[in-house]
Order: sequence, then structure tokens, then C-alpha cells
Amino acid sequence: MKTIALALLAAASAPAVAAAQTTGDRYPVQVAPQAVTDTEVVVYRLPGAMSSGVSNTGVATSMRCTNYSQAPETLHFFVDDAFGNIVIDTKYVLGGRDTYAFSTNATASMAELILGAPAFMNGTMRLLSTTTNMHCTAMIHDASTAVPTGIAAHLIRVNPREGTQE
Repeated sequence: MKTIALALLAAASAPAVAAAQTTGDRYPVQVAPQAVTDTEVVVYRLPGAMSSGVSNTGVATSMRCTNYSQAPETLHFFVDDAFGNIVIDTKYVLGGRDTYAFSTNATASMAELILGAPAFMNGTMRLLSTTTNMHCTAMIHDASTAVPTGIAAHLIRVNPREGTQE
């Protein structure tokens, strides 16, 4: 009986395994691609964000994100200052398998998309996305140096990617 059950399980899963192999997908636990019009969910929170509000001067908070989905996905950045006032509310579309950096203000060390924040300290950054199939890192750094000088910021993952633990 056990042998028959295993044979049926193997036969049932063979098409899915073959499909993953023929598409060349390196991430077999991948969440199905969503779309830029799907519902946004909070993926990350970052307490302690800050910005000098001036290009290539002072301090900036930067996030670098990779979209592991096959489809373009929407990233929605919200940044609150220390008093809960929204200082950034902007969206970008990140192509399938693309990686980009996003900064509160322009920096000398990254080729980033600028979120355009005014000066603020002790803020909170929230990243919403149309997929949980997104991974990001963050840092708070000197915006004026060509080599990133700063601290790694600890992102809080809110909706983990299926099959992972962060």
C-alpha cells in the first residue's frame, strides 16, 4: 500500500517538477507572479530611518530590493517622520528579476532611484509590494562619500516569502 501511495505521489508531482525544470527556474518554491495591479501588502518595516534632505550631503536611508517574481511588481514606499507625518508616499514598478536601490535623498555611492525626502530623523519606512516574492536590504549611510560608509539597518519582514524564514 505504501509503495502504491508513493508511486501515485511521484506521478502526480512529475508535471510540476518538469515544468520547473523546463522554465529554468532557480527558485522552485517561488510564489506565483502577481501583477502591478494586485493588492499591495506590507513586506518590510524599517524603524530609525533618517535623511538630511539634501543631495549628496549628510545622511540617507537606502534600500536595495530584488524582485524574484517573473512579472513586474509595484513597490510602494511610505516614510513617516518621528511624529507620524508621512514625508514620502511614492510608488515604483520593479521589473521581473530586477534589482534597484532606493534612497531618501541622492547619494554619491549608489545608482539609486530617489524617493525625495525632506530632512527628518527617527522615522519609519514601510515597503508595500504586490508580491511577497521580494527581498531587500537597507542601510543608513553618509550620502557624500563615494564608498558607502554607515550602518546596516535591520529590516523587519512582515509577510515572509512562502517557504522561507528570515
